[in-house]
Amino acid sequence: MARFFAEQTLVSDDGAAEHLFSLHGVHVRVSPQNDGNAVEVQGVDAELTPEAVHPAIRMGTSSEFRLGRYVMNLELVKPDASDIKPPAQIWIALTAEDLARAQTRDQLKLAYWNGGQWIVFTDVKHHFRIVEPETEGGYGYAVAELSRWGDPPLAVGH
Repeated sequence: MARFFAEQTLVSDDGAAEHLFSLHGVHVRVSPQNDGNAVEVQGVDAELTPEAVHPAIRMGTSSEFRLGRYVMNLELVKPDASDIKPPAQIWIALTAEDLARAQTRDQLKLAYWNGGQWIVFTDVKHHFRIVEPETEGGYGYAVAELSRWGDPPLAVGH
């Protein structure tokens, strides 16, 4: 598996690193960490897409999450494996197809694959939310905050 960096990384006025994976519609925002350690942010290119590796990924799991679109494998790692504090924000650009599958914004879900099932991001644990589009013609974003991560695949569904 090959790793790749964001097409663009910027530093905002507050010192946060903004990693833009434009080809995947993914934006990762990592604020300076309380412990001073850096968070490495990379994409992971698998030789096969997760849908081809495991049938359960293709089908989703029960009624909790139905896979609509595989987004990418994303890796956020701290060298000492400590928690990410403050949490990193992951912004996934939504598409017209995402909205059509879910039928309403309230039905949209974001999930990650833990090796055995899709785990849905929640508002309580991950501060999951749908953000309205910034410009006309956009579809908005699915946003989640993460305080611990490895390199699981991300997906949008309903």
